[in-house]
Amino acid sequence: MVWTFCSSERLHAAESDTRAPELVSRTGGGGAADVWSSPQELAAAAKAGSPRAMFRYGEALVLGDQVTKDEASGVMFLRRAADLGEPSAAFRLGKLMDDGTGLPRDSKRALGYYRAAAAGGVGEAFFNLGAAYASGRGVKRDYAEALAWLILAREAGVKNSGESQVRSRISAAKRPDWLKRGEARVAELQRELGGRSVKEWVDLAEGRPAPPAVAAPAVPAAVSVRPSSSVSAPVILPVPPGITPPAAITIPAPEISPSGQPRGP
Repeated sequence: MVWTFCSSERLHAAESDTRAPELVSRTGGGGAADVWSSPQELAAAAKAGSPRAMFRYGEALVLGDQVTKDEASGVMFLRRAADLGEPSAAFRLGKLMDDGTGLPRDSKRALGYYRAAAAGGVGEAFFNLGAAYASGRGVKRDYAEALAWLILAREAGVKNSGESQVRSRISAAKRPDWLKRGEARVAELQRELGGRSVKEWVDLAEGRPAPPAVAAPAVPAAVSVRPSSSVSAPVILPVPPGITPPAAITIPAPEISPSGQPRGP
């Protein structure tokens, strides 16, 4: 019989507009493709260096799911997977830090891991970041920033009432500028997340130096060259006696390629 590790819990967002979105209570982060025939096979794959298996095995150890519960060892496997760029492991570490389970509670540091997971496409990470900004958990409350993250969560397929709640709060505050800023921020966040790898975001969450974010090369502006209105005649220098002037040098015109660009020699 094929044995599949724990399925993800469903997202439970707050239904009342009087409450800020709740953080996701979710243990997973993977898909149906994460299948092993037994816990022993999963453990062997994790110990052999598979980042995905490390994540699943680490999660199982933390939860005590079909293996003996061992939070310390579970966190170790999750850290190894996150350091190798596994986004679901980054999400799980962020949630453990948020809850204070297996790791010291640190909501601010958890946001760094959620960003790493979001860079890897984990939809619930987008939601948790939006919820954090909406509730001021680990970061200063910012409804415009919260709206942007919650829009990204919806676009990633996470069904929740958080976006409508934040829109209602912005409307009640009569701040259309927040609405405009939040919607414009979506594209900015996508560029920011795409500028670094999951591993680099994990490094930043841990305070380790990461290389500068990759920015799209700037397109140089067209340069217009105008001929001078006052062109002076060339100065002809006298040739000293006994020196033969060099023959005239003719520079051939460059060939033009089919693209219209000059061909090099």
